[in-house]
Amino acid sequence: MNAMATGKGAGFDNTDPRAELYYEKLAQTWWDCRGPFWPLHLLNELRIDYLRHVLADLFGRDAEAPQPLHNLRLLDVGCGGGILSESMARLGAQVHGIDVVEKSIEVARKHACDSALAIRYETASASMLVSRRKQQGAR
Repeated sequence: MNAMATGKGAGFDNTDPRAELYYEKLAQTWWDCRGPFWPLHLLNELRIDYLRHVLADLFGRDAEAPQPLHNLRLLDVGCGGGILSESMARLGAQVHGIDVVEKSIEVARKHACDSALAIRYETASASMLVSRRKQQGAR
C-alpha cells in the first residue's frame, strides 16, 4: 500500500503530516477517559444531547425516543477513535466514519466491534470521498 492508501505521511490532500503523526502516537488512548482525550469524552456528552435534539427536530423525530436517528445516514469526518460515531450509532444512525490516521481507524473498528455497533470506518479524507463520488458519478 502507498502512503495515501494507508493514511501515513502527507498523502491526504492538505492534511498536516505533523498532526497525523501526533494522532498516530496517541491512537491507542482514544477510549481512555482519563487519558489525553478526556476533554473530548466530556464534550461528547454535551454534543450528543445537542445533536440528538437538533437532528430529531430537523427530521421530525421524537428526540426522547430510544433511537431518534434511526436510519439516518451520517458521515463523521475526522472521526478519530470513533467517540462521536459510536454515540450517533447508539441513537440509531447509520454511521460512516473517516479519518486520515489508519491507527485511529483501527482503534475505532475494534472498539465498535467490541461494543457490537455496526459502523463503517475508512481511512480517507473528505476530499478523497468527493473525488471517488465524482469518479463513480453522483447517484
